[in-house]
Order: sequence, then C-alpha cells, then structure tokens
Amino acid sequence: MNKHIFTIGIIVLALAALGVGVYTQKNTKTKNTSQNLEVKNQEDTKKAPQDVKNTPAMSDEQKLETKEMPQGATQVASATYTISPSSKVEWEGKKTLLANYVDTGSLMVKEGKAVVKDGVITSGEVVFDMNSINALATAKQTGQDMLSNHLKSDAFFDVATYPIATFVLKEASSMKNENEPFLYTLKGDLTIKGITNQVTMPARVYSKEGSVFVDALATLDRTKWNIRFGSSKFFDNLADNVIDDYFTVNFLLHAYQTEGVSQEFNKDLVPQELPPTPLLPPTVMPK
Repeated sequence: MNKHIFTIGIIVLALAALGVGVYTQKNTKTKNTSQNLEVKNQEDTKKAPQDVKNTPAMSDEQKLETKEMPQGATQVASATYTISPSSKVEWEGKKTLLANYVDTGSLMVKEGKAVVKDGVITSGEVVFDMNSINALATAKQTGQDMLSNHLKSDAFFDVATYPIATFVLKEASSMKNENEPFLYTLKGDLTIKGITNQVTMPARVYSKEGSVFVDALATLDRTKWNIRFGSSKFFDNLADNVIDDYFTVNFLLHAYQTEGVSQEFNKDLVPQELPPTPLLPPTVMPK
C-alpha cells in the first residue's frame, strides 16, 4: 500500500510541475504578446497620419507678404472701376490624412465694380461664374476633368442650381506699413449656394500702368456654405478619403477706370481713355 501511495505522490508531483510549466509558458507568451502589441501600437501611432485641424502654418497675411512687391505700383486713384473678365480666383484643397495631397484649380470672374476714395475701396461687388470652376492639377496627376465635374455637381457647388457666387464689400481698412504700403483688410459678405457668410481677408490694392489690381487671400471653411462631401465633421469611416474642410482662395482681380480721376493721381501712367478690355493677359499679375 505504501508503494501505491508513493507512486501516486510521484504522479501528483509530476502533474503539478507540468502544470506550473504550462502556466509559466502561457503567461510568458501572453506577456510577450501584450508587449509586442503595445510596441506595435506605439509604432502605428507614430506612423499614422493625424487628422489635425488644418490651421495654416502661416496666416493669410503672412502668405500675402511673402509675394514679391510689384514694381512701379502706386496708390489707387479716387474713381469708379469695372472689374475685368481677365480676373480670376485660384483655389487649393487637400486631403488631411495624405501627405502632400493637394488639388488646385481656378474660377473666373463674371463681372464686378468697385469705388475708391482717397486710396481706399469704399464699396465693391464681384460676381463669380461658378460654371467656370475647374481643376488644373490633382494630387494623382490625372482626373482633372472628373474632379471639375464633381466640383460642379450637387455634392459640392451645385452650379446648375447656383450658377453664380458673389462677394459684397462691407468695409476696407488700411493696414499699410513701411514694407507693405498697399496692404488692406477687406471685410464682406461671400454668398455661395445661396448661403451668405462674412469673411475677412488681407489684400494688396494698388495701381499700375492705368489699371487697378487686387491680390487677396482667404482660408475658408467650406462647411459654412453647406459643402459637406468628405467632411469628417459629418461622416464617419472615411479613412484616408477625408477632405479638408478648409480651402484656400486667392482673388486676383484686375479693374479699369470707368468714372472720375483723382487730381493727385499720376496721369502720366494712365491713357486719357482706357479701353474696356484687359490690359494684361488673363493669367498675368504685374511684377
């Protein structure tokens, strides 16, 4: 009987030892697996692009100041000006989760007028031809026509329903300094898709060779005009198809005088009768 008891004891000890070994091995694997997952998650976090709120690295004013100052520019004369159809808007949009994913394009101006008094724009309105919106370059380097059609659809600007957009100037204040003698802040109502929001933008407003030029920059939140396609504010599970809510527009306006001449204005730079046609090619701003 003692022999049987001894044998059973040996078996119990052996099973106990085996159990401890199995538990230790399992626990070690679990621990290692947890550590590996933790390291992997840390690596993925480092690698994963962040859906950061797209606050520009530079303000619109700083971006404008990096542009070369046009040579021979002078203060704008007090007069009424007609905005030329050579004027345009350049736009830039991007995807937030894909590095360097940027699409660019243009939008043409339909018509507009501005009144200047003592070098400051006192009133003005610009009408944009939304049917002219197009993509000039895409991040994929292909599909410009497809993107242009998509922008015109009801997913974006719905140009069939809203063929024009407008900007009505409400206030212009001089921000000129030693380095920026033609810098202004423009405030006005921008209407897109029948929705009006106030926007504020820095602008260079100057005269050269008888024409007036406005170079203004604005960063706009498209969702304020009910343009929600691809917005992470309104849709989930978009992955890397998230489109930035913010897009940049650069207003490049060219105007010619139609009424009035300021006595202080240098008439040597202006013909007596300005032709009602652009003095510069459509895509050229003076340097």
